[in-house]
Amino acid sequence: MTDPFEDPFAPQAEAPTTTETPSPWEETPVTANTDANYTTVILKGGKGFGAPSISIRGENIVDALKQMKDHETELQELIREAAKYGKAFGKLVDGAAPAFNGGGQAGKPAGATQAPNGETAPTCAHGTMVWKSGISKAGNTYKGYFCPSQDRDNQCKPQFRK
Repeated sequence: MTDPFEDPFAPQAEAPTTTETPSPWEETPVTANTDANYTTVILKGGKGFGAPSISIRGENIVDALKQMKDHETELQELIREAAKYGKAFGKLVDGAAPAFNGGGQAGKPAGATQAPNGETAPTCAHGTMVWKSGISKAGNTYKGYFCPSQDRDNQCKPQFRK
């Protein structure tokens, strides 16, 4: 039975062909096929979301690496320009440059509560001191032992480490 609403002049869709996807490690010729396997290298100018990034897309790993090596001088210039414009854009949007070193968030990094090298924590008048490390609101790094007392007016002096 034929479809009464079928357009006899409409182009007929070709049957999809299945092809095996090549490994990204194999060197294959670069084509304009957007459905093929590809590799993207993302160069990020910092940890924060506001940091500029550059994406290099290659047909495979070998092609992406070749692009980077063959155009090293241009890539270095692109990185410098992306950093310059990223900083300028951040100033326009936020009134300040984006924080590229740490994402602009004060606080403690992963593992900040573990003393280095299995060191035993010293004690103070309020008990065993607590190891803390991180980045202050002013952007300075700190690490050391702090008094466990909840009363800030009664806390013992911290023992900072370098």
